[in-house]
Amino acid sequence: MAARRDVKAITAALADVKAGIRVRAGFRTPRYGDFTVTAEAVAGLERGQLTAGSWLLGTAGKPSKHLQSLEIITVDSAAGAPETMEGDS
Repeated sequence: MAARRDVKAITAALADVKAGIRVRAGFRTPRYGDFTVTAEAVAGLERGQLTAGSWLLGTAGKPSKHLQSLEIITVDSAAGAPETMEGDS
């Protein structure tokens, strides 16, 4: 993951994400370090929240402070990457 996040790029990608769209999101937290979640976006109950894999992507168009990167997964990009099951290393 990049040393600094590109907030403008993340905000632009977040604007295109709707519930049900598959995304790949990179996060950085003090507790868990750097990690990536590939999941379907889910709409939250409040203020336009979107989550992926139970991790907050953003609220009202503003990215979560832990969100470092965001990519919408299309059929083309998903075809090149093998699917992994939960618990796979």
